[in-house]
Amino acid sequence: MNAHPTSPAARLTLLGGFQLRDAAGTERIVAAKKAKALLAYLALQPGQAQTREKLAALLWGEGSDEQARQSLRQALAGLRKALPANVIGAVDDQLWIDAARLSCDVNEFRRLGEAGSSENLVRALDLYQGELLEGLNPRAEVFEEWLLSERAQLQHQALVLMERLLTRHLEDEHPGQALDLALRLLSLDPLREATHRVIMQLHARRGHFTAALKQYDQCRRLLQRELGVAPEAETEQLQQQILARRRRPGDAAQDEAPPPAPTTAARAQLRQATVLCLRLEGFATWAETLGAEALHRHLSRYYALVDAEVGRRGGNVVKRLDDLVMVLFGVPLTHDDDSWRALQAAVALRRAVGAAFRREGLTAQLGLASGQLLAGDLGSPQFQEYGVVGSPLSSAERLARAAAGGQVLVSEACYRQHAQQLEARPLTSVQGWQIHALHPQAIHRPGFIGRQREMRLLSAALQECRSNERGEAFYVRGAAGIGKSRLMEAWVERACAQGFEAQVMQCRDVGDSAPSVIQTLVQGLVGRLAQGQVEALVKRGVIESGQRPLLHDLLGQAPDAASMFAAMEDAARQQGRQAVLTRLLQAAAAQRPLLLLVEDIHWADADTLSHLAALVQSASRLPLLLAMTSRVAGEPLDPAWRGAMLGASLTTLDLGVLAPEEMQALARTQEADSGLAQRCIERAAGNPFFLLQLLQGVGDTDARLPDSIQVLVQAQLDRLAARDRQAAQAAAVLGQHSPLAALRHLLADDAYDGAALAQAGMLRPQGEVLIFHHALIQESVYTSMLGREAAALHQRAAQWYAQRDAVLHAEHLDRADHPAAAAALLAAARRLAAQYRLPHARQLLRRGLSRTGDDGFELALLLGELSRETGHIDAAIAAFARAEAAAQHPLQRCRALMGRAACLHLHDEYQAALTTLAQAEALTRRQDAVAERARIAYLRGNVLFPLGRLDECMASHQQALDGARQCGSLALEAHALSGLADAHYLRGRMQTAHELFRRCVDLARQHDLKQIEVNNLSMRGLTAMYLNRLEQGMEDNRRCIELAQQIGNRRAELSAREILGMMLYFQGALAAAQDQLERGLALAQQLGARRFEADCFGVLADIAAAQGRPDHALRLIQRALRLSGDDLAYMGAWFLGQMARYTPDGDKRRWALAEAQRILSAGAVGHNHIHFYENAIYSCIQQQDWDQAGRYAEALGHYTAAEPLPWAELIMTLGRLAASRGHADAQAFSVDALAERYHRHGIHHVDAVLAGLAQEMETDPG
Repeated sequence: MNAHPTSPAARLTLLGGFQLRDAAGTERIVAAKKAKALLAYLALQPGQAQTREKLAALLWGEGSDEQARQSLRQALAGLRKALPANVIGAVDDQLWIDAARLSCDVNEFRRLGEAGSSENLVRALDLYQGELLEGLNPRAEVFEEWLLSERAQLQHQALVLMERLLTRHLEDEHPGQALDLALRLLSLDPLREATHRVIMQLHARRGHFTAALKQYDQCRRLLQRELGVAPEAETEQLQQQILARRRRPGDAAQDEAPPPAPTTAARAQLRQATVLCLRLEGFATWAETLGAEALHRHLSRYYALVDAEVGRRGGNVVKRLDDLVMVLFGVPLTHDDDSWRALQAAVALRRAVGAAFRREGLTAQLGLASGQLLAGDLGSPQFQEYGVVGSPLSSAERLARAAAGGQVLVSEACYRQHAQQLEARPLTSVQGWQIHALHPQAIHRPGFIGRQREMRLLSAALQECRSNERGEAFYVRGAAGIGKSRLMEAWVERACAQGFEAQVMQCRDVGDSAPSVIQTLVQGLVGRLAQGQVEALVKRGVIESGQRPLLHDLLGQAPDAASMFAAMEDAARQQGRQAVLTRLLQAAAAQRPLLLLVEDIHWADADTLSHLAALVQSASRLPLLLAMTSRVAGEPLDPAWRGAMLGASLTTLDLGVLAPEEMQALARTQEADSGLAQRCIERAAGNPFFLLQLLQGVGDTDARLPDSIQVLVQAQLDRLAARDRQAAQAAAVLGQHSPLAALRHLLADDAYDGAALAQAGMLRPQGEVLIFHHALIQESVYTSMLGREAAALHQRAAQWYAQRDAVLHAEHLDRADHPAAAAALLAAARRLAAQYRLPHARQLLRRGLSRTGDDGFELALLLGELSRETGHIDAAIAAFARAEAAAQHPLQRCRALMGRAACLHLHDEYQAALTTLAQAEALTRRQDAVAERARIAYLRGNVLFPLGRLDECMASHQQALDGARQCGSLALEAHALSGLADAHYLRGRMQTAHELFRRCVDLARQHDLKQIEVNNLSMRGLTAMYLNRLEQGMEDNRRCIELAQQIGNRRAELSAREILGMMLYFQGALAAAQDQLERGLALAQQLGARRFEADCFGVLADIAAAQGRPDHALRLIQRALRLSGDDLAYMGAWFLGQMARYTPDGDKRRWALAEAQRILSAGAVGHNHIHFYENAIYSCIQQQDWDQAGRYAEALGHYTAAEPLPWAELIMTLGRLAASRGHADAQAFSVDALAERYHRHGIHHVDAVLAGLAQEMETDPG
């Protein structure tokens, strides 16, 4: 276990997620969640040996020991594949992590925090990017307990370090750093009042009094809501001091006029750009040896060299300061490939500077960073000039300063855009990458996926061209990123393998000084035919002597007969060029068939398009295949161009999205986490480029939009007219679907039709709605706006939706940060709740609670109610606590406490629920609160039900019914009927309970009270079963599951699945029963409903025994009993009856029977009596204890005497028949007759018992 004296071979990041990289920076994929958990557990205890038994129990404790050990072996095998050698050590039964081979951010965080210096504190807090293993849920109870403890310790340590560093920032007079850190501290612990004061003081010192007072208001509301207390005197005093210093604003009331429509003249813009920063290593020392004039001369030469290299690639120099030069790519105009242009410029500058200043001993230091900049007027009101601000500027400069001479360093964002085309290594001193070389094509590209129909067509063209010595032309059209280039690459590879000579050319966007497509083509042809020698072509007769000037012109050279060339008509020159090109193609095609690929002809100029029309004609006459690619937006092939083809054939291939299975295959090539991959597939919506960029660019989260996609969309925006660009942004505010009328309202332009946006390929019209072609386009357009511009548009959108759609009205007010947003969100959530769209309603309520306002109580109360109804009990308890803190009146606090009590009941915390209800009831004593007291009585009855407190339960529900009728509340009356039904169920009076459940469900249906209906329908079905109406009971529970899923009531679904599973078991349908119970069990575990979890295990135990696995059945019963804890009145006797039936241990059987009878005597829920005696009789039959079976039958008869029960009558008949086994003359009833009665009602779980009894009956009792 001693560490090897070597540098770490891998790096494990656990704070904020999970990421594993090797020493070269390559991400190593660990797909299985439990394997991640295992590695994390070992890594956080470096060098400490852990036994395999302990690790197996930690993560796989739910299975058998052998299964757990096997799972551990599989996880270790996967980790060893992902990890470098010797990271995991093993001797005998012990495992450990070699800390020298695997570094871990958590261990570094702890070490740096203990070191104590300010620098180490900053480094430690930089590492704390979120909670430990954020988002990981391996579904292992023991591990999760350990994980929760570790998370709490790490968060506490982070808070302590933040407080320590904040104190130092304040002492060192670093207000900006102090403010950032204080805000971060509050995000982790919002109730630190001293930190709120620090933020108020920092704002006030800067003169930001409004911000300081808003911070005070936030602090006050938070303390009142969460703790029910007012701010400390020190905080109140500080607020008064700030008020006194602030200049008082005017008292003019704000009017409610709509905000003005945005203008088209706003200069400030958010731009996605790449920044290149260049410095000269050794410049300072060298410059000291020069006079000012000589230095000026050398710098002018240096600047000219930089301008030339970046200018030809579309870059713009924005700053020169001695040797430091800052260049922007993407401002003021974006190209699709700005970051690639910047990389090309950097590599060219590294070479050019080194050559130009070799004698001076100067070399280039280059840094590049990509990201968002704000471009616009900067400066004071008296003097402003156009400029840019943003973190990529400082990042690029920091990288340039860190670079050694001749190095190109790039940021992570810049690297990710082109990772597949770069030879690079990660840096250790700063975050980023050192670039060694660029490659035009991806070094490691995924295999060709999809497009099989198109590839079959293109492959057939290769064969036809070779056979017939005539080719054809293809026009491949599709949206950006749809896969045009990848299809063409695969086709070119096939063509070359079949002997074709291929030449690939690309039309360039404005600002690129690369040779034209035709110049590149002609250079390639001349090179192949005559090694670039024009005269050789003349001598061989490929071209005529008089065509030399035309060929020189095509090559981009000065014609050798310039005067004659100048005298030609333009049309004659163009025809002459095309004739020369045709002769070159004929000569080349005679040697080998040709494939010419021209990419991105949407950028082509008129001259290039004219030549392409001639190439289409040539393809029809020569062994030549031509392919041209273009985006749909800006498609250049109009009818006039097609006419210039003179009737030649052109096959158009329109590429659509990839199929889902093709997208999944593409995602698998990236070895991404399956969950992340699926989310990225959904966001990419069939676009392969978008998918790869999402997978390569987001790391462990799929929330951020990759720079490469934003650049692509920004380039489209830049090509729009100002008005259309503004319309695209307004449409993005409206969402992916923009009603044209709403868009016109936002633009204050009733005539706008969106035609330019459709032509540009950004949106498509569908009736009176404009729809973005892709959701990521809409996201990118939205992120291109300044916050204030987006807020103004959202406010106008809210006004338009005010009388049309309450939900969209509220959501737009929220995005506009409008004061009325909270009230609107509450109203919209109520409307959604009435429509049973509960998840969306909860989302709106959470947004409302994130704002300040007077609606905090109602927002929190409704959020609690909806969270409880959807099974999010912990969230509901938190919401009710927030409502209680915001309550302004005793009855408001009473309502919050009632909500909390209902949740505690669902969490099986019965005593806490009763205490909370007592507190709520105390608040109603001096109030006119009939409805509240009735509701409290109903809730108290619900809590008393599982406790088996029969008389109190009945009295509470009768009180609730009386109160409901007194106040005229139909909903409360339905609840009270349900409660009374529960009380009679508790007593075993199932017929009365069934009638009350029927009345409850009928009343709920009459008045559309769907939550009440769904919460009682399963119990109506269960009580029907006890009346031997099994099919009716099953139908009720199937309907309950369907309705619960429709309205999002997971707890009602859970109850119905558990009851339906039990009924299916009684029917003998074991596989279907097991399916329902396992689905119910998963829901129970998600909801933390231990009581239901125990119920499911109990019925699964019966199924296991019926399948011939009594040992497994006993293990399941033990789990059910452990989950029941001390609450044995609800199901304890039932479980113990099962134990007595299935155990082979006589002592344990006798104990279980006696303990169950003790529980029944103390008071238990009615079903315990029925099913305990049922199982006890089965057990007696197995043990041939005939007289005891009869006594149990009589005991059940005594229990049900007050209200006879058909289900119990069958059980009693069975017990009495068994008792008659020892008395032949007493056998008044046959086993066959009893079996027929069971089967008549569809009950078959007892068949094996009846068969055994029948066999015994045939033998002589003596």
